Amino acid sequence: MEIEPELISESAQPEGSAQPEDEPAEQPAAPVAAPSIDVEHYSRLGPGPLDAIRFRWTARRDDEGRYFVDETIGPHSRPLVLGPMPSDEVVAFIDDRERAARRRFEALKSDMTLGRRMPDHDSDDSES
Repeated sequence: MEIEPELISESAQPEGSAQPEDEPAEQPAAPVAAPSIDVEHYSRLGPGPLDAIRFRWTARRDDEGRYFVDETIGPHSRPLVLGPMPSDEVVAFIDDRERAARRRFEALKSDMTLGRRMPDHDSDDSES
C-alpha cells in the first residue's frame, strides 16, 4: 500500500510558528533577460516537405563589420545576398521573411488539402 505525501498549502502553518509582522514581503522575481542572439550566425529555415525547395536565411558579417543575409533555396543554390543592413535589423528581417514564407506555404497547403473545386472544363455550357 502506497502512502501519498501530504500537501501543505502556503497559508497553512504549523501551530506555534507565526510569522513576525515586521518581516518584509517577498520581492517579485527579477525579470529574466531575453537570451542574446548571435546575429552573425542567425539562421532560419523555411517550411516545406522537401529540402531541395526549402528557403534558408543566414546572417553573416563581412570583414568591414557590415551585416548581410544570404537567402538560398535548397542546399546547393547560390545565395541571393541582401544587405548591407544594421545588426539590429538582421534578426527582424530574417524572421519577417520566414513568417511570410510560412504564410504562403500554409495557404498553398490549405488550397491543396481542402481540394478547392476547379471549374469543370468537361461540361459544355453552350448546349442550352
